[in-house]
Amino acid sequence: MPLSMFRSHYLELSEVPLDYSLVTIEIPDTVSFRKASAEQTRAASRKPDVPVFLVPSVVVPQEQNVMMFPDAAGFKARIVKIEPFPIDERLLAVREGR
Repeated sequence: MPLSMFRSHYLELSEVPLDYSLVTIEIPDTVSFRKASAEQTRAASRKPDVPVFLVPSVVVPQEQNVMMFPDAAGFKARIVKIEPFPIDERLLAVREGR
């Protein structure tokens, strides 16, 4: 597949946020969760029956995204760490054709 087909998925240099942060969050084992598709999670988002949904990643299907609904009954979590998350410049080089 030609690289040009993917170019729209890269950020322009002017769009790259300089203050990205990586936030590590701990969710206790006692918090209810459910595995669901993105569509199921979206449908449940107005009134979720559990506070945490595990949704397959579109980018890496073997991985899961964690969707948290802090207003849902039973939600508990704590921020463990916040640290800088710089954007790897090699990602921008692909967009610029280097």
